[in-house]
Amino acid sequence: MERPAVAGQGDREATSRWHNRAVEDVYAATESGPSGLSWAESAARLERYGRNEITAARRLSPWRILAQQSEMC
Repeated sequence: MERPAVAGQGDREATSRWHNRAVEDVYAATESGPSGLSWAESAARLERYGRNEITAARRLSPWRILAQQSEMC
């Protein structure tokens, strides 16, 4: 799935420190504003990028962890 293109995305310094940026810069980069996205823009982004979800990682059983540790020796 395609990820959102954010202004300055190639500039790691600019995108990795959102908390250090001026509010107006963040609004401009995310094409948003103080009241958030309109319903139409929200629906368009949902359609384009999908839901903002974190996929759960596959859990390893304690037995699998033990087996992997034994293989390292």
